[in-house]
Amino acid sequence: MQGMVVASYPRQTRTSVTETLLGRSGPPPHGAIVRWTPPDVSVTGPSTSGALGAIRRNRKRILISSVNGLVAFLFGLSVETAFMRLAGVGHFPAYVLQIAFSTQLSFLLARYVTWRDRRVHFFRTLAKYNTQQLATILLSIVLFAGLNRIGLYYAVANLTVTITVAPLTFFVAHNWSMAERRCSRADHSRTMLT
Repeated sequence: MQGMVVASYPRQTRTSVTETLLGRSGPPPHGAIVRWTPPDVSVTGPSTSGALGAIRRNRKRILISSVNGLVAFLFGLSVETAFMRLAGVGHFPAYVLQIAFSTQLSFLLARYVTWRDRRVHFFRTLAKYNTQQLATILLSIVLFAGLNRIGLYYAVANLTVTITVAPLTFFVAHNWSMAERRCSRADHSRTMLT
């Protein structure tokens, strides 16, 4: 295999294999190993712009974030239940207390699972994430208090608030708190040396 050129040609839907191999770039070099590469579904397709395009491009990350959100939700619900049953705390204070615990678990899952491919500073990202969560937590508390006031069962109220606020949290984290930092040339050379 040494000395051979590997040529990769994307699959085209309206042309034959011969046209693909002998396309604009001409035939592959003599002795080349030709490999078919599937089209990048996240880039091609009917809707690549706007909200649907963003969802389509990030569907794997959204799915991972949803699973992480479910884990954080179940953890928070168990903490909330423990505060109410073991410590005798009321629904609302237990909800506020569980937020502190589940937010930190949520950050760790977001940083090391959902956005593990991004180069970010841990403490700077933690501060941004907690700032972001503070805003969404205030919204969550207002929604939970309203649902609690009308007599909704605390677990159902908690789930309703989580489902309502989760898309906003993902969007802000994806575009701000977990956004990859821009490196200067000095930063890039420093990371290349370490």
